[in-house]
Amino acid sequence: LIVAPDGRGAAAGQLFVDGYDGYDGQSLTAQFSFEQGRQLRGVVGELGSPGHLPPAASSVIERIIIFGQTAPRKVEVRTSTHNVLIEGVEATFDAAAGTITVRQPKVALGTAWTIDLL
Repeated sequence: LIVAPDGRGAAAGQLFVDGYDGYDGQSLTAQFSFEQGRQLRGVVGELGSPGHLPPAASSVIERIIIFGQTAPRKVEVRTSTHNVLIEGVEATFDAAAGTITVRQPKVALGTAWTIDLL
């Protein structure tokens, strides 16, 4: 997932995922938002058939690259459903590129979560 915030530190996007054949109603739209240059949220926006998630909904996000960064920061990843802190997630800062990369945040496309840059 690549996040490219505007001058106000905001970005938004969505990803459509279906059941690979497109005919069985298994789909979801994952929505992402980055606010105030410090909080990234992922939510499940829309389901094709209630209760029928496509197989890719359980796919774990491998990495998140956030552009427009000027200093190293720590990250806190939480599930939005129960506000559970996910341990062991680290971020690396690349000063030349102006990015923070969050590797293996341990969140899936079909779940709600937040990542705070501290």
